[in-house]
Amino acid sequence: MDELRYAGLLEYLNFISKTYDLEICINDFTGFTMLEHGLMSVLQPYMIHKNKFCMYIKSNNELWQKCLKNKKRILDKCNKEKNLFKGICPSGVEEYIVPILYENMAIGFISVGVNNSNSNYISSCISNSTYSNRKISEYLIRKKCLQYNLNFEKALQLYNSACSDSSHSFQFIWSIFSILTQYFQELYIRHINSSAYKQHQLSPQAVYTKTHIFSHAIEYINQNYSNNITVADISRFCCCSQSYISHNFKERMGLNIPAYISKVRVEQAKTLLENINLPISHIATEVGFNDPNYFSKVFSDTCGMSPRDYRKSFGTSI
Repeated sequence: MDELRYAGLLEYLNFISKTYDLEICINDFTGFTMLEHGLMSVLQPYMIHKNKFCMYIKSNNELWQKCLKNKKRILDKCNKEKNLFKGICPSGVEEYIVPILYENMAIGFISVGVNNSNSNYISSCISNSTYSNRKISEYLIRKKCLQYNLNFEKALQLYNSACSDSSHSFQFIWSIFSILTQYFQELYIRHINSSAYKQHQLSPQAVYTKTHIFSHAIEYINQNYSNNITVADISRFCCCSQSYISHNFKERMGLNIPAYISKVRVEQAKTLLENINLPISHIATEVGFNDPNYFSKVFSDTCGMSPRDYRKSFGTSI
């Protein structure tokens, strides 16, 4: 499979993410990460801030757009700084920013946040402050919720469960992520003269907007596949038309949105069939199929065997 070519990259990202409780978001403003399906598939889990706090904030259309604009401002700062820096986003999430440079120009950046822990910290990016970054974050969250009619208690609960204080040193972050920036530089160089890259050249903001929408569509499906989600639901969350998201999705995935939703549901069903002795009708409901017979048909068409036969191949039955 095409993904095997980048198995080492995925293994490295998974290792540093889990070992050091880091939330990694790779921001590509040129589109080079989307030119190979295998690379795109491997990087997909690391292309957006997918924690529940960020997803809740971005459920507001205006804040979705502000998040996009903030990414462009970060790219501009990468072009000025040319080096690792640290800050707090307008919604209160603290993160390190590692620029991806080519010929001294930023083609993207890696943002690194810290998943929840019990540590406390003092801001390294706001001098002479008498408040901890936690207090600053709470202030920014409250401000956003009041301004955009979001539930502050819910937002703060999601923030506390998903985000934590950054206690890592700059040297530590650089030692881990500098090798990734070099890797992406090489990938960019490999693709920069390709016909596919030249054919799809757009402005940095247009490239990032397409990538942002696609990545969030994938994550929305991954987080909501058990519900009765539609293309309209996904386009509403991604702040675009149904025709736009459908075209963008088919262009990048090679299959339409309903087919991808079914694929995700079947993969989740396979995991349940392998590990849990629940009735097949119950599993069908768990993964989002209202009709067990339709589930069996889709599963059989996808896997070449019925759910019952698939379960028996693992030595279990119910």
